[in-house]
Amino acid sequence: VKLEQDLEKKKTNSLMIINIDDFKTINYFYGTKVGDEIIKILAKLLLEKTKDIGSLYKLHSDEFAILLNKNIDWEYCEKLVDDVKNFKFLYDESTIRVTITLGITYDEKEKIIDKTTTTVRQAINENQSIKVFNESMLLEDEHTSHIQWTKNIEVALADNKIVPFFQPIKDAKTDDIIKYETLARLEKDGQIFTPDMFIDISKKSKQYNEFTRAMIKNSFEYFKDKEGISFSINFSIDDIQNAKTMDLLFEYLESYKIGNRFILELLETEEFDDFDIINNFIKRLKKYNVKVAIDDFGSGYSNFAYIGNLNIDFLKLDSSLVENIHTNQDSYKVVKNINNFAHDMGLKTIAEKVHCEEVEALLKKLGVDYLQGYHIGKPKSSIL
Repeated sequence: VKLEQDLEKKKTNSLMIINIDDFKTINYFYGTKVGDEIIKILAKLLLEKTKDIGSLYKLHSDEFAILLNKNIDWEYCEKLVDDVKNFKFLYDESTIRVTITLGITYDEKEKIIDKTTTTVRQAINENQSIKVFNESMLLEDEHTSHIQWTKNIEVALADNKIVPFFQPIKDAKTDDIIKYETLARLEKDGQIFTPDMFIDISKKSKQYNEFTRAMIKNSFEYFKDKEGISFSINFSIDDIQNAKTMDLLFEYLESYKIGNRFILELLETEEFDDFDIINNFIKRLKKYNVKVAIDDFGSGYSNFAYIGNLNIDFLKLDSSLVENIHTNQDSYKVVKNINNFAHDMGLKTIAEKVHCEEVEALLKKLGVDYLQGYHIGKPKSSIL
């Protein structure tokens, strides 16, 4: 309210919105009381670092705003991001690392909060730390964006432009790469778009299951002659409950005869609770020697109790745990315990988001079986 009042006092304004990256993970692991303390400490840090450039305001949840009294350069923004990243938030015996994303709008008359919010959201989606608003990024409303992307998806499906990219998975003991995860990409006008740009819209527009069917067709066709190499596709509960998708999957398993090289990754969601449907599905898969992985294990919906009731082969450790094990002792302990639990259950483990040598070394030390992430290899359109 105070921010809106102050904005009304001038004809034009410049505004920065600061978002705490992945704040829900901090609340999940440490509790909301610790999350609240981090917000208070960060507020003091931001107040100190930005007192010369404008007034600081607390917005909802995990965001702050700065009503700028002067235009700041890119170098200043980078320093602010680094100052927060390098600041040690201490809790108990643990050091919690916090990173931020900045969205900035300069010299605007109307809807500056909305424009800056749009800018910071786009920065997060594009994995950028800093983004400055410009008119070309402003879609009039979400409805316009939805209509355009629904059309893009329709054209991509019709023209076979839903293409698999392949991310390598390395054996932690031998360093050999003999598995790949297939990841959906949408190709349009020579550009490649990742699922965060279109997957939610595909669900709203009832096009999602067609994506999965396109991935089945293109992935099986690509790997049919690649002996000795396994590949995986992500499936949701919605896919399992879709008759056309299931018919196509088992048709391809029957005709291509490569089920022994296929891994189906089940995505955990809050609907992951109908075990009769899941178990019956897994039983059908096992007839074709298909292996099954639970994806993102260790995330918010994970439940150790049901693992023993499912005939699965792999647990994929949630990326939010893996990426911080070299800086966060609690993440390290959770990964260690999940890995030990999986091995006790006779399961292999796959760690995602392996982004540096230090993380890889720690995972190998813990005895994780397979490694995946940008340090191992980025998704590419070909494995050659």
